Amino acid sequence: MRAFVADESLSWPTASISAGPPSSALPDEPLPRGRALGRQGTLLRMVAADGPWATKLSPVVKRRPFNEMMEGLYARLSLVCASVDIWETTYLYALKGVGAIIDLMKATSLAPFLRPLDETSRRRSLDRYGIELARAYPAQPDGKVLLRFPRIFVLARR
Repeated sequence: MRAFVADESLSWPTASISAGPPSSALPDEPLPRGRALGRQGTLLRMVAADGPWATKLSPVVKRRPFNEMMEGLYARLSLVCASVDIWETTYLYALKGVGAIIDLMKATSLAPFLRPLDETSRRRSLDRYGIELARAYPAQPDGKVLLRFPRIFVLARR
């Protein structure tokens, strides 16, 4: 029996499920990292939809919610796998301010929102996003902010 386990930070190696129908049953691309999970994702979409950059970011903002993507992933994997298990857990990160949230998200959730923008728009949208994050993530007595970070895991068995 072959099994493939991945958390959402990994790209889907389509070669890892080698038997059965062609990889058309698997995601065409790595799972997108710009999904709106938690307040930071909601705020990200809000800032993207409300600013001088809104027109450029409209296609990114209008992407399907992640839960629909997970249902689609299950539907596609279940065609070629004997069982598919999907579960979620939430990590709680204590970070040094909202700047640390932005740094954490730059390579993942923020990337599709920043890519279409010129440098000035990137800086302005990040400044605005930082203001919204500061409202949503108040500093704790030790000065840190607590970031809830949902993680999705998939176990697919042939």
